[in-house]
Amino acid sequence: FIRLVGFGAIMVAVGFALQISNNIFLSLALGVALMTSVDHCFHTRKLAVGLPLAILTAGAMCLTEAGYYGLGLVLLFYFLREFRWGKFAALFAACLLIAIPSVLSDDIARQLFVVHPQWMMVFSALPLLFYNGKLGLHNRFSKWFFYFYYPIHLIVIIVAARFLF
Repeated sequence: FIRLVGFGAIMVAVGFALQISNNIFLSLALGVALMTSVDHCFHTRKLAVGLPLAILTAGAMCLTEAGYYGLGLVLLFYFLREFRWGKFAALFAACLLIAIPSVLSDDIARQLFVVHPQWMMVFSALPLLFYNGKLGLHNRFSKWFFYFYYPIHLIVIIVAARFLF
């Protein structure tokens, strides 16, 4: 959680410097906070702390890159964490619900690939379905690689796009 918040702060600075709004670290940190607060409500039955925190976190998450889709999937995956096929079905149904309005529009390609590209998360369904619950490669390099890869690749793409266009 602390790493996600730290790299989220770094991405806020990068976002201000390059005028980009991508910050998956902030979305993921809020997702962890949301699951923690919901878990607190269930295990302690003390709603006075957990429920307001869950509501505030959910509201904040809707303002991030994850938006309502991310909020919904975090909650669905949290409650279905023991049901592999349930997670698969929830993800597939969410992608279908996202894609239907785009398919029914006049400009299908633009709607699917520019306005509402979230349906493409359906491609993550198979790896999720076949995940065996065991930790994969875990060494110092793999621990930090994507924390640095994400902001660096965005910076490279933005800078390249500004030079090319």
